[in-house]
Amino acid sequence: MTEALRELTDPITGEIVDPSDVDQLAEAIQRCSAELDRLHKWHWLLRQKIAEHAPDSDTKTRRVRGRRYRLVLTFPDPSWDQSVLKEAWNAYPKYRDQLLAIDRLRVKKRELRKVRNESGPPDWTMFRDMVLKAERPATSPPSVKIEQELEEPTNRPEEPGHAATEVTVKDVWGVE
Repeated sequence: MTEALRELTDPITGEIVDPSDVDQLAEAIQRCSAELDRLHKWHWLLRQKIAEHAPDSDTKTRRVRGRRYRLVLTFPDPSWDQSVLKEAWNAYPKYRDQLLAIDRLRVKKRELRKVRNESGPPDWTMFRDMVLKAERPATSPPSVKIEQELEEPTNRPEEPGHAATEVTVKDVWGVE
């Protein structure tokens, strides 16, 4: 064992953890896992709340500006039901190359935007509708990056006259 690992300080409790004691390490791992889970849920909630400020658009990247920060939000792609796409691929071979690509069968996004409101022969319309039916909305909020700090805040929530609303993970998820 190296010199650096003679003792560890648990950043959650501040207690010393003996790296040669498996039980102490296991207890520290359990605390760490619980804390990571709480932080992950909190992070998820914050991303959802920031996304609520984003303009309505079907673009992948959007920006949100506050008084102090300018944020870049990168929204996740929707998923596609592979069984429905495979069915469309097999049922309409003359149209499949226009919208579908083999990779993990995926939709050609640029072409899809063009045909969402396009009419055509009945078999084309059925193919298009089948492909559109396979779309599943994204299930996670966008990633968030602070693009630019604009200025120092002049009024912080903790200053008199600016009550901060405290939302905890327990309030949202029912866990501590």
